[in-house]
Amino acid sequence: MDLVKSHYYHIVSDQRSSGTATNMVVKEIQALQQVRSLRLYQVILPYTWYPVNSNYNTLLVDVNNSGSYTTVTIPNGVYSIVPTGASSITLALKTALDAALAPRTYTVSISSLDYKITITQDSGVFKIDKVNSGLKYILGFDTSVTSTNLISFTGDGVINLSGTNWVDIISTRLTQGTGDSYTSDPNRTSGNVLSRVPCGGWSWGQTIVYSPRYHQIMYDGKKAGQIDIKLVDQWGNVIDLNGSTYALKLKLHTNEPIDTGLSLYYGDGASVNSNKN
Repeated sequence: MDLVKSHYYHIVSDQRSSGTATNMVVKEIQALQQVRSLRLYQVILPYTWYPVNSNYNTLLVDVNNSGSYTTVTIPNGVYSIVPTGASSITLALKTALDAALAPRTYTVSISSLDYKITITQDSGVFKIDKVNSGLKYILGFDTSVTSTNLISFTGDGVINLSGTNWVDIISTRLTQGTGDSYTSDPNRTSGNVLSRVPCGGWSWGQTIVYSPRYHQIMYDGKKAGQIDIKLVDQWGNVIDLNGSTYALKLKLHTNEPIDTGLSLYYGDGASVNSNKN
């Protein structure tokens, strides 16, 4: 019987070969060719992506049934429901609406009872393209409900200033084995998703430390190549950590020892010695 040996392999985003921190390629070392299976042991992920970002910061508005939509854009950032101040989502929306749709002016408020947003135009009517507005997830739009011309518009659901509920770690290379030997992690979906990291309970600026439940993936180490890693939100868009660095810790299983004199690289520049367990 073969004795299965375990080692740890660290991947750190600032040691990537190419790409961005959240859509990168890391050079695979020769030692990985000895690996028969692996599992994601730990994720250290700073919560520094903006809930309101370039994918989710626009509102498409048609004033007075003109048949033409104007794109209203608010700055990227972390917003709150307070009515005033730099972080106020209502003030940011009013400022952007007034600037883009002058001479019309707008009142924007959030109900303290049901936390739905209401946008009111000073006169005439307007309509919002809920399907193509990037802010639809933030402002609680139900895209299946057709928007009509109104002087006052209220969101279909509660406002969501937290953004995505999870981050998927996607890697074709690390999930291309012949099959899964364990399937006990409910936060790992099918295909090339290595793991799904829940964001609930974490606040912006904190560091998410997540250890998936035991889940092992068969790994064909003979298929040498580079390791691709991408982090996407629940709507499939790549997140932007705004300069922060994250790390993945993999637990590797082999049928033979990895040379203790060989370092397991995380990226191209730094290395960490093979840690046995």
